[in-house]
Amino acid sequence: MISSSPLEKNIKKLQQYVNDSIDAKYRDYSFSYSVKYSYLTEQQKNSVTEFEIEEFSNKLMLFVRKNRVLKQIIHDIEKPDFLWEGSFVECLSGEEKKTYVEYDFSSFNILEFIKTPSLYDETLPHLSHIIDYVVCIRYLKYLKSLIKPEKPQKPTNYQFVEPQKEKEHKVKVREESTEQDFGAKFEEWEIDLLTKCINDSRIFSKTITSETMNEIFFCRLKFPLIIANGKNKLLAYFFTSLDDRSLIIRNWQSLCERKTLFQSFSGHILKQNDYSSNVYSNKIKEPKDCHIIDKYIKQLTKD
Repeated sequence: MISSSPLEKNIKKLQQYVNDSIDAKYRDYSFSYSVKYSYLTEQQKNSVTEFEIEEFSNKLMLFVRKNRVLKQIIHDIEKPDFLWEGSFVECLSGEEKKTYVEYDFSSFNILEFIKTPSLYDETLPHLSHIIDYVVCIRYLKYLKSLIKPEKPQKPTNYQFVEPQKEKEHKVKVREESTEQDFGAKFEEWEIDLLTKCINDSRIFSKTITSETMNEIFFCRLKFPLIIANGKNKLLAYFFTSLDDRSLIIRNWQSLCERKTLFQSFSGHILKQNDYSSNVYSNKIKEPKDCHIIDKYIKQLTKD
């Protein structure tokens, strides 16, 4: 039986305390807001909750912006042992790894850490920031669950609506719903092929799965995907190649911005003008490694 390394033992031991701290802080946030929520009028509940969502969304943005490790592990936190099973250890500097290897638990106060993890920032770097980030994510999900959808108003004098106008209304609804995703209708093998295309091109900072590829096309990513350094143009080339063959909607650039799908390696969410600038630049000079994408797209579209 292979024994665990000191680093693995310590990280896995700390994981439980991190989880306990996350649970405790989340309960405090959600319970205190539920008390406030119970005293709001029905007219106030949505607007007050939306304001709270905006406040914590800003905090979330600052967490990621200020901490280099968070930028790399935001896609790992759904894993039960994300500190060891995810990218956390890989993101640590040599000195930080040494700190975790040599950490002396004899001076560690579990209750103190669970209540105020920031007290251990010097001896256990990044953990308090990770805890705050995960708590914020969970709290935002809780707040979003409180938002009640507005009841659609029934049209007045519906019987007098002209048939032509009713038809135009249906077309409009269809266009709006289509713009909520890429309008892609790929089969399973095609999704697998496009996933391999993305990974072989090294477009993102981490490899993705076919499931993530589907989440991109249906705009269901929990967090923006981080684009690898210098690969923004190649990402634009990928989507342009699909657009040119009518495999996705034409307005994919604005869709990517609205759904905040992708984040540059430097840390900002790509906007529509970022995509359009890269598309224009690609017309002048094709990006490096575009031949990899061409190869896969050719397999995708051949009869």
